[in-house]
Amino acid sequence: MKLYKTRSIVFSMIVFFLAGCSSKENKMPQNSATVDKVLQEQVENAMETDQLKSKEDENKMAKELAPLKSSDQGVDYDLTSMSGDMVYAVVYQLMNNPKDYIGKTIKMRGNYYASYFEPTEKFYHYTIIEDAAACCVQGIEFVWDDGSHIYPEEYPKDKAEVEVVGVFETYREGGDTNLYCRLKDATLQVVGE
Repeated sequence: MKLYKTRSIVFSMIVFFLAGCSSKENKMPQNSATVDKVLQEQVENAMETDQLKSKEDENKMAKELAPLKSSDQGVDYDLTSMSGDMVYAVVYQLMNNPKDYIGKTIKMRGNYYASYFEPTEKFYHYTIIEDAAACCVQGIEFVWDDGSHIYPEEYPKDKAEVEVVGVFETYREGGDTNLYCRLKDATLQVVGE
């Protein structure tokens, strides 16, 4: 019985102390900042900073993509004056949103390549442009002047660095449903000659 009384007393004391832990003096005041509130404020601040940075990046890109006029050639987009990453981005846009560039004069520099396509029995001529890291390439077809130049006699060798200026257009090959892009009425100059 003595053991039972001792346990009762100990149990009563534990209950008394536990009840004391929940007193109002130990509770956090209602007007203090909670962890959730602080975290929410930090997230909102970070989002505002990201939005400002994103806006700055958009403005920078818009300035670089804005038509760059060349007084001597009437060039709308001079890819030769852009950074490697920007050139790749613009060429990507040309391929993915061609209607936005139809009729614009484009100046570009890259490596020349020719390719024969049996179904049409024609040679197609391209300028291949690499990104800044030289890991990704995009090619743009071009037609030199009115297309009367003779291949291979009058064209540079494959891989020659060339500068091409021409008017962007889209076209479909007879019976083909694919839409193709190219520079028409282009001038061609081998760089370094």
